[in-house]
Amino acid sequence: MKFGWASRLVYYIMCFQLDCKKKFELWSLVGVEPLRFSLHEFEEITGLNCEYVKNLENPLVEVTTNMKAFWAQMGVNFDRGASIDELTTACQMCRTWSRDDRLRLGYLAIYAGFIEAARTSSPTRASLTRLVMDLDAFEDYPWGRVTFKFLMELTKTYAIEGFVQVLQVWVYCCLPEFGAWFGHPIEGSPTPPLLAFLGGKGKRRLQENMLKHTRTKNFTMKDYSEMFPRWDGEMEDEKADNIVKAVFSSGWAWEQSHWPLVGTKLWTNVKVEIHPMKTEAGQMMQSLKTVSPSRTQSDAKSRKKARESPGLDVETMKGEIVRWLTGLSSNMGLTTQVGAVEKMVREAKKDSAEESKGDESDESKGDESRAEESKAAETAPKGMTTRAKARDTQATMSESENENGGISVVVVDKEQSHIDYGSVKKLKQVGKLRAARIVARAKSERQRRLAATQQSHFDGNSTAKVIIPNQPKQGLGYNPFANPDRQKNSALLNWVKGSSSHWFYILLTPTKWLIDTHMDASINPLRLRCTKHPEWFRSDRICMLDAVFTQMWTAKYSEFLVSPANPDGSGKLLPPGALDYYTGEEPAYSRSNKTWALEIDDIYAPLLVKNGHWVACWISIPRRRIVIWDSDLAYATDAEIAKAVKPIAHMLPYMLHMLSTGAERELYTVDFTHERESEVPQNKQSGDCGVYCLKYIECHALGISFPPHELCDKKIKTTRSQMASEIFDETRINGTEKRDYKHLGLYD
Repeated sequence: MKFGWASRLVYYIMCFQLDCKKKFELWSLVGVEPLRFSLHEFEEITGLNCEYVKNLENPLVEVTTNMKAFWAQMGVNFDRGASIDELTTACQMCRTWSRDDRLRLGYLAIYAGFIEAARTSSPTRASLTRLVMDLDAFEDYPWGRVTFKFLMELTKTYAIEGFVQVLQVWVYCCLPEFGAWFGHPIEGSPTPPLLAFLGGKGKRRLQENMLKHTRTKNFTMKDYSEMFPRWDGEMEDEKADNIVKAVFSSGWAWEQSHWPLVGTKLWTNVKVEIHPMKTEAGQMMQSLKTVSPSRTQSDAKSRKKARESPGLDVETMKGEIVRWLTGLSSNMGLTTQVGAVEKMVREAKKDSAEESKGDESDESKGDESRAEESKAAETAPKGMTTRAKARDTQATMSESENENGGISVVVVDKEQSHIDYGSVKKLKQVGKLRAARIVARAKSERQRRLAATQQSHFDGNSTAKVIIPNQPKQGLGYNPFANPDRQKNSALLNWVKGSSSHWFYILLTPTKWLIDTHMDASINPLRLRCTKHPEWFRSDRICMLDAVFTQMWTAKYSEFLVSPANPDGSGKLLPPGALDYYTGEEPAYSRSNKTWALEIDDIYAPLLVKNGHWVACWISIPRRRIVIWDSDLAYATDAEIAKAVKPIAHMLPYMLHMLSTGAERELYTVDFTHERESEVPQNKQSGDCGVYCLKYIECHALGISFPPHELCDKKIKTTRSQMASEIFDETRINGTEKRDYKHLGLYD
């Protein structure tokens, strides 16, 4: 199909961009309507597979002799992927190749030409092209997500590369009337939308026609919980998320006042480092951005030359102004830029005299500032470099002079600095604690309450409570012992056959003891479901921790006991990362961001007893009690269980006492009590304690009793298969991921 590429159309939609912090999301403003281009829109337009996988650009691929032979057959260096030129040459000599090799060559051509879509001489990435040796795995890989990621990375550069035709079709889909007029839609509207338009070259008045059409499609509609695509390393942008929330609210209408211009930024290639420094008065001070002297002198010469010229017509002046505005980008709403230029042109003749006076004053100010810099360079300390002298001189200028949004710079000499970095670090920690308390306290007060007219002693008050309940009915969201899905199980087994990892083999085999990575990987799907569908579980005030939590608290308990305390009892050394767990920042996978005791009542975690047996812990903060579910009551005595639980029962109330305020502090002055329930299904064959532990946690979180006919040794193989297939399908964890213990020190 011949598709007409309209570069001018893509140029205009890129100029309409809003300032978005997210790396994998693009927002443009057409008139007063915001349009989003994210993974969901890309998937709808192209119909490609955009599922989430771990290590998207570095999949685990085994290097084989057949792979090396195929690379040699193409005449490509094995350490890199083939370029378009090399693939073109290989296509001319592939007639004698096998059918599979020719199919691999065709797949690589599609990958190089449309997915990466770089220059014809640029090599592709070897980590992804090596997937072609397994044709089934290559076909099932989420190439849509890969293509979109490449495209978004390249849109941040000067020259756009990648599958750029999608951006053009995106404009046709977001502006249906514009697409029907300029996109040359194909009769019958074939799917996906990428095949529904013939496109066309750029025409005159494209920008005016884009702004004229008022019927828009802001983004691809999904359930609100699925509106934000999942990305590793994505940046948070509250303003962009608020746009989605506004569209979901009924009756919302966008107005021009919703998109205020907040200034312009001058594009510069000057690279600087920002270091805030305190003056003697204790206030933060920053210097102005350094500007190249050659650039300043050339600007002054060009202005002087323009004043001395015999005459300057309006069209020439308009061209000059447009050239200067090329490097300017508005933070919000670039659509008014052209109107501002035209207004400047209309007033150009009236303000020419004032502009010439302003230029002369600017030049005189520039000469004075350069003289002050040379004078300050002579009196600067000997240990400073020439560039540091200039920046130190600029630090004395007030910040109010920097009215053009320039980057402020201060260079601090470590030898001459008198900052106590230990005190600064301690103050930051105290500030973080206070911020966590304030945020959690504010969230805890956000509950539905009765109006003043509904508060009375009559029965009508209870009726109103039924109409607007604070806590809707929750729990029993799904069957934790359902038979494994055949499609999911088949995908897992196919991956296991082609992998050298024994991680899933251990998880699938009965009586094989699960290690801590198995426990954490099995809890991750529960945490993910609890985030997406809290109504499935018995409460939305629960959290599930990993095995690292209990192992860390057990290992660091002795250090806590011997650490000195302040006179008021505070200051004892808590385990590393305790504050992150308290505020919900850990575990990092599908973090809850909920604070214990204020937003969390129940905590679930696996606990390792005697370094060889897993038991499940249910920590009830309101009851100040820990319940242990043990699948082998004969393995450890009550005294050994008490010893294993002691670190949590002692340190947890201490931490809650230190971080609470008011009367709540008195609730956590003594250790939590504990009990080990005896009426739970037992594991008679040794080795499956980890599976029982995980199912205890899942059932109780769902509000389901422990069914002895389901949770038993007879069905342990089916249970393991179900757990493994769900882990592989929902989280894409395969056991080869490197664990990042960021809270551990060098000698831990």
